[in-house]
Amino acid sequence: MMMLSIKDAAGLGIAIAGLMLFLTSFLIVQSQPLAAMGIGVIVSGLSVVLTPLHVAPKRALRESLVVFSKNLDAILESLNVKGKAIYTWINGKPLLMIPLRSRPVSIPPSCNLGLEVISGEPYLCLEPPLPGAEVSEGKTDEHALTLSEYLVERISAATSASYTRSGNIVVATISNPKLPLSPGRMSVATGSLTSLLAGILISSEIRETLVFLEE
Repeated sequence: MMMLSIKDAAGLGIAIAGLMLFLTSFLIVQSQPLAAMGIGVIVSGLSVVLTPLHVAPKRALRESLVVFSKNLDAILESLNVKGKAIYTWINGKPLLMIPLRSRPVSIPPSCNLGLEVISGEPYLCLEPPLPGAEVSEGKTDEHALTLSEYLVERISAATSASYTRSGNIVVATISNPKLPLSPGRMSVATGSLTSLLAGILISSEIRETLVFLEE
């Protein structure tokens, strides 16, 4: 009888869930965007299985984020997304809301995960990943790390990271980012993977909703 590690079992579970989503979306609902999302989930699950345990932890965390960004980029491309990402904080967890069309007149207070139409506007709503952001001393929850603590210390994705605030504008400054750029649709909606992480982390730290403007 073959025994699976916790990592492999979790990865296979994610892949199977993605396969079910793909089959349901493609064969029954006949929704190409949802089918594309299913494929992305399958790839994410398989990437967990294929990532060896002996890989340096920080490198493995960066690689898992890159896989996520590739899947997200493919989903955004299939949905022909034109809007800018909205980073918010609901029920103690970060939430990424991406309007499919353009910048909405008002920001919705909440959004269910997946595709949802709110006040006539379609949104893609995701709980963004922060692998390696485990609870640390003095933190109230797993997503309370600062921008520098996560990007510089936890995953070594930059040599320094900080942000400044002037009124309603928040500007993040990242030195020597190591994560790849996002040349596809993601560059329009969230900017690079580093920019996406910065939005998540800053919104989580200040507990306020942020809208991506430019990079």
